[in-house]
Amino acid sequence: MKMKTLKISQQDQLIKILKQIQNMSLESQVLLALWELYQQNQISMEQKGCIKDLLIRKDYNFYSAISNCQKLDQLEKKLLDILNCKDLQILF
Repeated sequence: MKMKTLKISQQDQLIKILKQIQNMSLESQVLLALWELYQQNQISMEQKGCIKDLLIRKDYNFYSAISNCQKLDQLEKKLLDILNCKDLQILF
């Protein structure tokens, strides 16, 4: 019973966060996208760390690549492209 309550609680929290996403900084949006991708088992902990490293370094190419993402799903797709080396400009 607690497991179901916990999952519903997490979903409620995510919905609240999504409603506020337009007011969030780009960094916060990236962290939310990473959390969602990780929760959906689309990325590993190591991949999550790679993106966080780019955030911490304030990598210009990374920020350029993600700055035009208007929606969370666009940002998630872009992060997956970066992690899957489809967007190679970030790596060099």
